Amino acid sequence: MLRTVTLIATALMVSGMSPAMAQKRFALLIGNQDYAEKVGRLENPTNDVSLVANALQKVGFQKDAIRIVQNADRVTMLDAIDRYVDDLSAAGNDAVGFFYYSCQATPGFDPFAPRRTDPPFVVG
Repeated sequence: MLRTVTLIATALMVSGMSPAMAQKRFALLIGNQDYAEKVGRLENPTNDVSLVANALQKVGFQKDAIRIVQNADRVTMLDAIDRYVDDLSAAGNDAVGFFYYSCQATPGFDPFAPRRTDPPFVVG
């Protein structure tokens, strides 16, 4: 995970994003780790989003513009994504957006399943 955070920070810095260049920056970080017994509980997603949030702040994202959603159900995830898209749209063409989703990645399991494993969220 540390390598991922380092790569994110490096990519943002190399891309030329400085606080003066982007008028507004928004981030949506989702970490789902409390899955049902069939899938099992994960150890890292909520920690991952905290590490990514800290890395984003170091490259100029304001803390209040970083939305963290943890252990969300489908409705909560979709609401957060809708708000994120609305914020970016309202901010104009020079706004910067960053989306990060840490979750279960098991063969046959839909990684976008929000803490639920019964159909339609299981693929295969």
